[in-house]
Amino acid sequence: MQNKKIFFVFLFLLVVSAFSQTQENDEEEIVPDVNFNERKTNNIENQLVDHKSIVIKDEKLVVLRKANTKNTFTGNVCAEEIARNYHFKYEFDNYGGSNARHFLPNSFKIFFLTFKNGLFWRVRYKHEIKNCISRTGDYVG
Repeated sequence: MQNKKIFFVFLFLLVVSAFSQTQENDEEEIVPDVNFNERKTNNIENQLVDHKSIVIKDEKLVVLRKANTKNTFTGNVCAEEIARNYHFKYEFDNYGGSNARHFLPNSFKIFFLTFKNGLFWRVRYKHEIKNCISRTGDYVG
């Protein structure tokens, strides 16, 4: 008799627990599908797999204007990510010319970036760029 009571209580608790489960939130995180078994042989394509943070981060960057692309390495994904880590990006003029017209606005922006990134941030930035271009083999800048 005692065993029957325990069995019915257990059965009752089992049924109640099955119907009382709550539904979890239907919103799921969107995870990009990356197949790491299919590695690319090109360095740039490997950078696209390794540096997904470029797409994920969405922050307001300081725009430094330049007349030419000398020493900016804009096509290199690794260099663009390093510039993003230092909170700036380069923007170029279509009509060329010299950098003299951008000197004063860029000076104020670089002064602001010094407060944001700390003293000697340009030295650290150039050192990281040098490591990046030697690692990827992209010396055209």
